Amino acid sequence: MAAELARILAYNVHNISQLDLRQNPLGNAGIRALAESIAKSTTLVHLDLRSTEFSKEGADALFAGLVRNCSVTCLHLGNVKGLHRNYVPARGIEGLGNVLKESRLLTFLDLRGAGIGNEGLYYILDGIKVSRSLKVLNLSLNQITAVGSLLVVDVMSKSSVKQLDISENQLGNVFRSELYKYSLDQPFQLTQLSMCACGLASPGMQELFDALRKAPYLSKLELDDVKYDEYEFQQIKHFLSGNTALKSFSCRICALGDRGVKLIAEALAENLVLEELYLSGNKIGVLIYPKTKPRVVGQRSC
Repeated sequence: MAAELARILAYNVHNISQLDLRQNPLGNAGIRALAESIAKSTTLVHLDLRSTEFSKEGADALFAGLVRNCSVTCLHLGNVKGLHRNYVPARGIEGLGNVLKESRLLTFLDLRGAGIGNEGLYYILDGIKVSRSLKVLNLSLNQITAVGSLLVVDVMSKSSVKQLDISENQLGNVFRSELYKYSLDQPFQLTQLSMCACGLASPGMQELFDALRKAPYLSKLELDDVKYDEYEFQQIKHFLSGNTALKSFSCRICALGDRGVKLIAEALAENLVLEELYLSGNKIGVLIYPKTKPRVVGQRSC
């Protein structure tokens, strides 16, 4: 069936601008059949191949076709949430690095859940350092670890990417420290950043927020599922107070209680630009009782 679709595309090579094939079991054979038509297309702008069951073999053919393509600007190659059917190991991603080097039009790349790892990230970075067209990059759920922290910082600082999602990679506090070190020398140009469930935890969250203050154009920040200790919510207050760029802030599932939300409320009294605030899944409204047994007034001793 993929071969038939490829044949149809070949006849409409100058007509089709958007092609959405996600969640179809194309496999490597189907991707190979499509690759030649993709290479010849001059009008295809949006290509979605999420969860289509291809691996390195299919990826090699696809990237060979995309290197020859001169129209695609938006590319989805990862997985739909809960359907991890595409798996492209690092050696397969090397071809995508070549696509990024050659393309002057690709602005959006979604690799969510593709399993590229630290080595695959190296090839991505190698490509986007050459091409300055890529603006949006989704690297969430890709088995990137603390070892790849410096590479992630390089993506944030040495590329044209403005919107970055690195959620659900176990970067940990090593990444936080590398980010802080870089920020001491120069600012980041990001406008949107998602760092949810990345293994960030107290103590030391001041490093993270000090680094983020060096992102003068950051308008959207997602920091869900971060393990703060109660006293470090003060860092959120300092970050939000007087911030003149941030319009959307998410702090879901962070064990934020009444004390923390009070600090955020105080910050908002000084912040005149924030429009969206996401605090679901926290502990707001939960009263924290003292650990000592309360004294009962008027109780008689036996």
